[in-house]
Amino acid sequence: FAHRGFRHESLETIRELAHSFGSRGGDGATTVRAIVEDVEADPSFAPYRLAAAHVGFRALFTSPLADRRGELLGVVSTHFRQPHRPPDADLALTDLYLGVAAELIARQLEKDRAMRREKRLLAIADCSPNPIFFKDAQGHYLFANQALARMLHLDPAECLDKRDEDLFPSNDVAPLRANDLAVLSSGTAREFEERVTQE
Repeated sequence: FAHRGFRHESLETIRELAHSFGSRGGDGATTVRAIVEDVEADPSFAPYRLAAAHVGFRALFTSPLADRRGELLGVVSTHFRQPHRPPDADLALTDLYLGVAAELIARQLEKDRAMRREKRLLAIADCSPNPIFFKDAQGHYLFANQALARMLHLDPAECLDKRDEDLFPSNDVAPLRANDLAVLSSGTAREFEERVTQE
């Protein structure tokens, strides 16, 4: 819940009003724009007139904030102290701004979801009794689980950005890198039995 221009003591009323008036479609939030030019004259707003008087507005319009799939991300509501209907040009401009805002919010939400998925996968890998690691195309370690770190007598963080030649005896490096290159060149999953010398 973000706001601008409301007194602190009015925020709880605004929250309740946004939920109640936005729920009139029955789905918990408005999915179409609603314009109330005068709360004292609009029959649909009759149940909320006392709340509007308490907060101090006479007109409002609400617009849904939805992503490209139509998933509702939130609702933006603008209030006016006097009876008012926004000009069509202002409504069109609002739609443009809301479209940009919705796209940015949707991207951030997807990024947050991807980060949570990645954290879950890394947590699972870290609990494995078998060595698990991720490398980039140049052979730098991006992730090393606890099992691999224990085998190398290192902390997992000490493996990051290292290459095989930094972690293993020189005789083991060439076969390990050859396997990496074979996977990169084929673009498919490959299975190898890798042996390394433990010091």
